[in-house]
Amino acid sequence: MSSKKTGSRRWSLSVRLTVWYIAASLTFAAFTMGGLYWWLNNYLDTREAPILIEKVGALREILGDRPDATLELKRVLGLDFPARNDEVPIYIRLLDENGQPRLVSKGMDSILPTCAAISVNHFLPEAEFRGRIDDLIEQMHSCPRAAGVERIYVPGEIEVEVEKERRARGIPVSSALAGELRALGAELAVDPPC
Repeated sequence: MSSKKTGSRRWSLSVRLTVWYIAASLTFAAFTMGGLYWWLNNYLDTREAPILIEKVGALREILGDRPDATLELKRVLGLDFPARNDEVPIYIRLLDENGQPRLVSKGMDSILPTCAAISVNHFLPEAEFRGRIDDLIEQMHSCPRAAGVERIYVPGEIEVEVEKERRARGIPVSSALAGELRALGAELAVDPPC
């Protein structure tokens, strides 16, 4: 009796069971994580959204009626008292028309500082960082320009050029302002520089 060899090899039972087990485990993990994420997202939305909506409504009402009611804002936001363990902490920084903080909740500056500086050396060596920035600037300069555009500038480049020019040639002043400055100089017995 002769046995015929087939061109395809069948996987052994152990290999098939291992592949099935891995696929089933990954599918189960994906569905479990997706379900937990969905539940947590809905739970946080239903728990925190009404609180935030209520606080924002109160803020709008107070600021609309009495923009200078800082004490009432503190009371409504609960900034006078520490948050209870079951409360969602609310961080707020209310700025005035000049961009200066008028009302800041406790802990806000530690969550989102008004000014931050990052040391590049924590991420990569400074020389490599500078090289990457130089490459990026070169890429920006070599981009195709629109009709009528002589040069592509990166942020801050125009200001640096203006500063160099003004240090070399001086700050341009209108003739009206120059006349006012000469008159003021004469009144105060100060000779004009030019």
